[in-house]
Order: sequence, then structure tokens, then C-alpha cells
Amino acid sequence: LLIENHQDLNSYDILNIIDTISSSCIGVNWDIGNSLPTGETPLQFYENLKDHIYNIHIKDYKIVKNENSIEFHRCVIGKGNIGINEILQLFMKNNYSHSMSIELGAYEKRVSYVFQKEYWNSYPHYDDNHKSGYFDFVNSRIINVASLDKVEIPNKKFELFQIEESIRNLKNLN
Repeated sequence: LLIENHQDLNSYDILNIIDTISSSCIGVNWDIGNSLPTGETPLQFYENLKDHIYNIHIKDYKIVKNENSIEFHRCVIGKGNIGINEILQLFMKNNYSHSMSIELGAYEKRVSYVFQKEYWNSYPHYDDNHKSGYFDFVNSRIINVASLDKVEIPNKKFELFQIEESIRNLKNLN
């Protein structure tokens, strides 16, 4: 049985569930893109749960900063700025041998209010060093909102196009 890090669950929450219930029957379906809105870089999440990951949702985002939040915008895998190439290289280096799947982000942007003190109350495991690493990662990848692609009206043709482009991009990554 695999738990996905969906919405607000971070690696510590999932590790607590695994340790409380049973590591022999519970693992992780890691959605790479879902790490960031919960205050973790993909590397921070991976390092904490790598021994429990049995499926990976490959997802990319374009990260945009607002006054008090960070927005995560859907994009073709390989066209975002979360470092998908580095993440996949990490898997190869660590001989990851389980399944992976493509999952595009939702059409609606995801927003995390990481610049508000109250946001961090939900994540007591994060010390100042963790937060500093997270903000260094995010701030080094932020793009201007004007750099976003024109948003298409959701439809099957556009979905297929984005999946096909994602597959082409993944095949071309080093």
C-alpha cells in the first residue's frame, strides 16, 4: 500500500504513518512536484524517505513568487524549473528500480503561503537550516509571471499534447 505526498503531507508526516503502522506493508508514492508546496525541496523529501519510495509521479512546475506566496503552475515535464533533470539523475545514481509515472499538474495553480509565519506552524519538524535550504532552492528557481505560457482551456487535445511533449522531453534528458 503506497501513500502519496498529496496536498499537505510532508515526508515527516508520511514517515510517521509508516513507522506507526508498518514499514513492511506501507510505502510511498512520491509525487515530486508535491514536495515543494509542503516546504520541502525534492532532495529534502527524497533523502528523508528514499528507502520507502516504490513509485514516483514525475511532475514539473513553473515556480512564481508573489508578495506572500509561491505559486506552482502546471507545465510540460522538462519545461519547469524544479530541476527535473537533476532529480532523475539522482534516481539513476541511487539505482532506483521501482516504477515511475507521468503526472501533469492540475490546471489550477497551486499556492503556498510560505512567506507567512503561520504557514510553518503546520511543519514543526523544519528547523532554520531546513527552511534556509528550502528558500535557497526556491529563490534560485523563481521565474517572472510574464514568463508563463498562455493558459489553455482544459481539453483532451491539450492534455495529450502536454503528455507527448513530456515524454519527448524525458527521453532527451541526460
